[in-house]
Amino acid sequence: MALKSPEVFGRTRNIYVATFIPFVLASAVIGLYARVILPELAVVPEGILPDMAGGILVQQAESALPRMAIALLPELAVGLILAAIFAATLSTADSQVLSCSAAITQDMYPRFKDSYVAGKVATLAVAALSLTIALFAGKGVFSLVLIAWSALAASLGPLLLVRLFNGRLSNTLGVVMMATGLATVILWENLAYAGDVYNILPGILCPLLVYAVTAAWRRWWP
Repeated sequence: MALKSPEVFGRTRNIYVATFIPFVLASAVIGLYARVILPELAVVPEGILPDMAGGILVQQAESALPRMAIALLPELAVGLILAAIFAATLSTADSQVLSCSAAITQDMYPRFKDSYVAGKVATLAVAALSLTIALFAGKGVFSLVLIAWSALAASLGPLLLVRLFNGRLSNTLGVVMMATGLATVILWENLAYAGDVYNILPGILCPLLVYAVTAAWRRWWP
């Protein structure tokens, strides 16, 4: 959407790949160094470790970058690292909040698409829900992101597979499949099997099973 013309897409792709690959490699290197310099983060990534005063201290593996910066860099560089982390976090968060609120007012309830008040209410509601999850989820950001991606894949993936193979899919069945995938991911995450089987597998299989049962019903009992 931001390109001047489709002809410059090749240059944009090259710039993206040229910057993304070093970024991924640097992230992996930081993680490997953190396992050596801060081994306590790898032992209990989201658990509770005793601190030197005899109390308890939560150690998150995802805090490796700022903790590495504090341990190795001068104060000015630490400030730059922390500012970059917060900038990236806020940039991503506000984009997702606006995308969700736009989906509510533009897609789910299109009659409010031109309403300024409805847009603001939807944005505040999504922001409040996100803040509530962040405060009371009891998990680290990495775990929450994995759950969110699983829910997204389980909600949309089965529908895309059905459409890919030209399957019949009504609006009602599509909504039921999306709700089934989302509910399966949430339920599986709280079961004892969550550590053995990644929740995205049952999250995708259950909606496909719903579609298969519905297709069989239509075929044998039209």
